[in-house]
Formats: sequence, C-alpha cells, structure tokens
Amino acid sequence: MCRLNFSDKNMMCDYHLHSEFSFDSSEKIEAICEKAVQSGIREIAITDHAEFPVRDSAPWPDFRRRAEVLDFCRTRFGENLIIRSGVEAGQPWHCDCPGKEWSGENLDFVLASVHELDGYPDPRTYAYTPENTSNFIHTYLMQMTAMAEKCDYDVLGHVTYLFRFIPEEIVRAIPPESFMEEYEALFRTVLSRGKGIEVNCSGLRMPSIGKTLPSLELLRLYRELGGEIVTVGSDGHSCRSAFTGLETGYQVLRDAGFSYATSFEKRIPAFYKI
Repeated sequence: MCRLNFSDKNMMCDYHLHSEFSFDSSEKIEAICEKAVQSGIREIAITDHAEFPVRDSAPWPDFRRRAEVLDFCRTRFGENLIIRSGVEAGQPWHCDCPGKEWSGENLDFVLASVHELDGYPDPRTYAYTPENTSNFIHTYLMQMTAMAEKCDYDVLGHVTYLFRFIPEEIVRAIPPESFMEEYEALFRTVLSRGKGIEVNCSGLRMPSIGKTLPSLELLRLYRELGGEIVTVGSDGHSCRSAFTGLETGYQVLRDAGFSYATSFEKRIPAFYKI
C-alpha cells in the first residue's frame, strides 16, 4: 500500500462527516469545507447516510446532486483541501447485491455501520437494564461481525456505537472492554478481508463517555492483531461538531501504537504519517 509523508502537525483528515444530503443534517458542504480550511484540515470525506432498508424517515442522498456540489467545492478550494466522496452505509446486509448500490457513484470511501439491530428496538430508545444489556451487546457484535464478513465496505464505523446510549452506571459495570473475545473475533474478520476500522471522536463530545469510539484499549487490541487500516473522523453533523476531537483521536491512535492513519481514493487505501 502507498505510504504518504504528511508529517505536519496540522495535517489532519476527517473521514466521517455528514451534510445536508444526510437525513439527519442540514449543513452545507461548502460551509464544512470552509471550516476545514480554517481549521488546517488537509483532507475530508463526506460520508452521508445510506440506511438499509430505505425508509421515508431516512431517505438516501441525491448522489448526483451531491457530486455536483463536491465538484464545485473542489474547484473553489483547490489545493487547500482534498475532498473525498464517501457514504456511511447502515445495515448493508439488507442489500441483495453488496457493492451494486455504489457502482455508479464514483465513491472514494465506504464506511459501514450498525445503527439498528434486526429483531430489536432502536438502540437509541432501547430500555437498557443491568439484566438485558449484555445480551443486547452480544447481539450487536454478532451482527457487526456478520456485516464485516459479508458486506461491501472499506472501514467499519464506530464499533462501540451502542455505548453512546447505554446509561453511564451500566457502562461502568459493563464497559466495552468486557467483550474482548467478541471484539477480537470482529477484528480478525475485518483483517481477513483487508479492511479497517475507524477512530470515531464523537464519544469525546459526550460527558457520559468521554472517550473515542472505540477506546484506547480496543485500539491496542486491533493493533496487536495486526490492524493497520484505520481512519479518524469527528462524525460531525454540523460545522459546530465537524473536526471536534480530532487531535485527541490522533493522540489515542499514537498511544495505541499506530504511526500511520489511512486515507482513501477510489476505494484504495493510502497511509499517511501521524
């Protein structure tokens, strides 16, 4: 794989950003790009939601219109900012032909996430208790591992997503590190396919979490198993949240033993020094 030399301390990438083309954001891509340049960000990936199954409450992006906006922004910002076209695919195992949905979109990057579990309520509204939480997490990790094995993606998104919503007192008793065997199985599946995971910085904005998703301990496990492909993203849905926590995310990555992070062009990974 290509190794790039971007050693300047301000040369950061954000590979998880949502715009007005996501059902849960109203932010203009041009405004995101303006803040990126002002913040010294070298490269961004706009990863708008494409949720499976498709619902009226979560429509897919208008990829053709978005491509026009991305091209306009590439012309406007020129060499000051590299802008990648991405997607965050939620529950892509509901797709009959993995990869077919993206074949005509000229995507640079596919982030795969589990936002909903088959046969369970929405994780955001699930009634977590000390008695039912472990089983819910086991089910989540089983579905994520199956997705990692079968679906089309480049990187898995926020692999500790559920912990955004579990009450703090339960997380203290049942932290993500309680499931190291399951996470090892997940990471081995990812590695067997030559794929990667992300450092999602959204947990740093949540007082009940205060950590990256995944944590330093899980990132160390991924590294010890031979993991190399890893992106860093703010999971920003507005200019206010875009790029927040990136410096901490990169430091956690270094603390876990990584010297390089990953960027993508036309679905091909390249490493840059951190």
